[in-house]
Amino acid sequence: MAVVQFRNQAANIEVNKSMPTPKKQTLEAWFKDIRKIIPQVPNPKDTDWQIHHQHATIQWITFEMQNSIGERCVVIVDRTKSQFGGR
Repeated sequence: MAVVQFRNQAANIEVNKSMPTPKKQTLEAWFKDIRKIIPQVPNPKDTDWQIHHQHATIQWITFEMQNSIGERCVVIVDRTKSQFGGR
């Protein structure tokens, strides 16, 4: 299990959810599964939002997104926790 946080300050949205680890351990698989559990995450295929930076470590995955007018949002995954406040 992992914990995901999505933040979009321009839209005043902050969502925190737990999610299972995807079967495929690729950044694309993580992003696809995150969009399933948090539908507020913009889809780069359907909108003007683009992932402009993504980074992964053993503990964290980060997707930084930006749209055409400069608004930003971020998706952060902690792969070592199963719930907020948990270990």
